[in-house]
Amino acid sequence: GKLKKLSVVLFAVVLTCGVALLSSSAISSMSTKQAVSAGAVPNESGNDAKGPISYAALGGSYASGISYDNIPGTGRCGRGVKSYPNQVAEKLGYKLTDYSCAGATTKNILSSKQRGNPDGLQIEAVNPQTDLVTITVGGNDIGYVGRVTTTSCNNSPKYCRKRHNPSPEPTDADYDRAEKSVFNVINAVKNRA
Repeated sequence: GKLKKLSVVLFAVVLTCGVALLSSSAISSMSTKQAVSAGAVPNESGNDAKGPISYAALGGSYASGISYDNIPGTGRCGRGVKSYPNQVAEKLGYKLTDYSCAGATTKNILSSKQRGNPDGLQIEAVNPQTDLVTITVGGNDIGYVGRVTTTSCNNSPKYCRKRHNPSPEPTDADYDRAEKSVFNVINAVKNRA
């Protein structure tokens, strides 16, 4: 019951923190100016082995960085200039393919093109030439942001026009489906890359 729900939520938090720490670790471990500026992997002779690292970002608003500084041409996805995928790509010189989109669920990555996303299915950002993939998804599968927003709004009535009923608390089955869906996304990425 509640322990299983907590473990799924903790898994999502650890996955998100792990991606952030991995990105931070990768940034700090780059030792040469050439590697940071070119984003390439040097071969034995010190020359670039294949050019810039190809990086694909998948997920919802936590990845897209929805903000006031949206990148033009990204539809209603809210891809912000300062999103973590953009910061990682800029800092390390990676070639970014960003298909993240605010409101995305695991279905929007694998099987259902999201309304307002100018790109195809998010999984299409991944191909055999992709070197790095970050996946920041799962919260929208269980209505996390909607419930937080509604609850926040209801607790601060001066900022909201009217009270709203939050969506129901996810059930154990909802958490199980979300967990399986996230693993399906991971497996799909592995198969395409």
